[in-house]
Amino acid sequence: MKYYLTALLTLCSSTLFANTPNASLYGIEIGESISTAKTKLQSLCQNTVSDITLNTPSFPLASKREQHLSCNQLKNKGKIAVVIADNKVAHISASNIAPDAVIGLQKDPKKYLDFKAHHQHTLWQNSAKNQTTLIGKDALHPNLFVWSHPEIKALERSKPALALSNLLQFGESLDTLKPLFEAHCDPLKIETSDPWLFNNPKEQVQVNCFNFPAFGFPRKIEAVFGDNRLELAWILTAKPEQTRISKQLAAHYGGAVFDNETWQAFKQGEVYLRKDKPEVLAISKALVPLFKEKAGIEF
Repeated sequence: MKYYLTALLTLCSSTLFANTPNASLYGIEIGESISTAKTKLQSLCQNTVSDITLNTPSFPLASKREQHLSCNQLKNKGKIAVVIADNKVAHISASNIAPDAVIGLQKDPKKYLDFKAHHQHTLWQNSAKNQTTLIGKDALHPNLFVWSHPEIKALERSKPALALSNLLQFGESLDTLKPLFEAHCDPLKIETSDPWLFNNPKEQVQVNCFNFPAFGFPRKIEAVFGDNRLELAWILTAKPEQTRISKQLAAHYGGAVFDNETWQAFKQGEVYLRKDKPEVLAISKALVPLFKEKAGIEF
C-alpha cells in the first residue's frame, strides 16, 4: 500500500509539472536559441530589432559571447530586451507590457524588496516600475533579477562613479560609510543578524548593496559590519565569468599568493576568489589570520 501511494504521488507530481508551462515573456523563454528569440522579437517589434554584441563580455552568465537584442516599441505596447549569453537566452526584461504577454504568474508570489517572485523565483515583477524580468536558476545567486537592462545605447559600461575600494573601507563604521552605500546602491537593504564573524563581535549588521559596478557589471555586495566596523564583504559573481575575474584580480593585485580547488588568494589574504560558490571575498586585515586558519590556507 505504501509503495502504491508513493508511486501515485510521484505520478501526480510528474503530471502536475508536465502540465505547467515554462515561464515566458511574449513566448520567449530562458535557454532558447538566439535565432528563435530573434525571430519572435522581429514579429513583435514595431521597428527594427536592435542587435548588439559587446567586444568583451562582462554579463555574469556569459563566458565567451554576450549579445543584446531589444525592441523599444512593441506592436502592442512596452519594450523588451533579451540578453544572449554564449548563444542562448539568459535574461529577459520588459516594461509596460500587456499582462497576457507574461506566462508563469502565481496567485501567491513570494515578496523580496520591491519585487514579487513567481515560477520558482525565475519570474520577477516590480509593480512600482511596471517591470517584468525572467531569469534562469543560474541567475539567482548573482541576483540578476534586480538588474534592470539599460537603454541599448548605454550598454558599453562606463567607469563606475565610485571605486569598489572606496566603498569597502575596512575598519570604518557603518555611520561613516552609510552615505556612500545610500548614494551608490540601488536598491539598498540593511539588516541585523546573529553574529557569525570570526572575531566574535557582539553585534553584526549586513548591508545588502545592489547594482554597484564591480568587475565590469552591476553586482550585489553583502558588506558585513561587526561592532560597527566593516570587516568582510562578498561580491556575488557567476561561474561562467570565473576565469576573467581571476585575471582581473591578478592584474590588479599581482599573482595569487595561494591557489587550491576552493580559494585563490590575493593581496596577502585580504582578497579571495571563491571557486566552489562563485563570489569574491574581501576582508579586513584583522580577519586575515582568523580566516586563513578557518579555511586551511597557508602562504
